[in-house]
Amino acid sequence: MSKKNRIRLGILTPIVGLVFGLGLSSTNGLAADEISEDATEILRSMSDYMGSLESFSYTFDADTEVLLTNGQKLQISSSGELKVRRPDGFQFARNGGERSAVIYFDGTTLTFYAEIMNVYYQFESPGTIDDAINNLRDELGIDAAGADLIYADLYDGIMEDVTSADYWGLAVVDGIEAHHLAFREGEVDWQIWVQTGETPLPLKYIITTKWMTSAPQHSYRLHDWNLNPDFDSELFQFTPPEGSMKVENISTDHLGEISLGEPQ
Repeated sequence: MSKKNRIRLGILTPIVGLVFGLGLSSTNGLAADEISEDATEILRSMSDYMGSLESFSYTFDADTEVLLTNGQKLQISSSGELKVRRPDGFQFARNGGERSAVIYFDGTTLTFYAEIMNVYYQFESPGTIDDAINNLRDELGIDAAGADLIYADLYDGIMEDVTSADYWGLAVVDGIEAHHLAFREGEVDWQIWVQTGETPLPLKYIITTKWMTSAPQHSYRLHDWNLNPDFDSELFQFTPPEGSMKVENISTDHLGEISLGEPQ
């Protein structure tokens, strides 16, 4: 995964600490530009494990902070489910009220379907899941939440611009014990919580955009992992629902949300 194609922020959007009373001493942190081997080894194990999975699914809850031109900060929340079958199939469904949408990829075609409007946009995208994620970004300027976590080999890409990495010990996410890792880059800081034990799955992922005023964050929680799902191939193929219309173009509005063009 190249730097150009790394995915960072978004819930179907374009790519766009203070510690009080926690009993953490300054010795827990690292000096500037230091890379913790503990942190990188855990991240590597997560990358290798995720890449070894032939198919899987999980549900998620996501929150993205948006700064309006008047200085007000909003938090846009959604939930959804991701179903993956390597090397060439996924279905990403987001339930965000009026922003609800589903992305289908079947190895040859990418489809973005807006459920509320009952319209869809579609284009050819032959290749792997990695290729499809890159094409979503390059063709449409869209990132599916957490998409960087499903690359076949995410480690090299996600670490490319990292200047410091720190291991902050054990934590509990949704009742599950996890390693807390923190990373810094020039324009973003990001944290990830990785399940302990023999299944090093990502459980929580936060990205802070430092170059924007008020440093908005994107938070992504992953639940209900199924590591041995039985998927029908038709799951990844889009069949236009009755009455649906195909649109010629797709863009984003002032909040970075999807805006669809005129039906064909």
